[in-house]
Amino acid sequence: MGMLRRVAGRVAAGVVRRLQRGPEPPVTRSAPPPEAGPAAGSPELGGAVIPAESLQTIGCDPQELRERLDAGEAVVIVDLRTTRAGGLPGARHIPLESLPARWQELADADEIVLVDEDGTTSEQAARMLRDRGLINATSLVGGLAAWRESGGPTVD
Repeated sequence: MGMLRRVAGRVAAGVVRRLQRGPEPPVTRSAPPPEAGPAAGSPELGGAVIPAESLQTIGCDPQELRERLDAGEAVVIVDLRTTRAGGLPGARHIPLESLPARWQELADADEIVLVDEDGTTSEQAARMLRDRGLINATSLVGGLAAWRESGGPTVD
């Protein structure tokens, strides 16, 4: 039940952000690969039907992430880069090339934010996790570069 509340809260926050930004082009999705995990609404996910809008909201901007961390939300940050230096405090280090083999380590996470240097590969990785049934995966928009630019803390 808690996961559904979080999803509903994220959907509502996403709707407010989209209304403030204006209309966005529609997101088209191809069918998941055959090795993908359970789909939303399947028995493996408890039959939960996830609103389509939440599946389209794959980005989390630095300000939103900072507010969520400051509020004490249970967010698992995954650093996809090969190096740990300059990453977000408390981030789990799973290099992108290891993610296909290690994605199930994230199955119990309430919220997942994937991070790379500029936000491009983390968005692809978030889509891959969602295709495998982890509908709570998002990407830090603009990556660590945007996080640093917004004044977000990093570790050496």
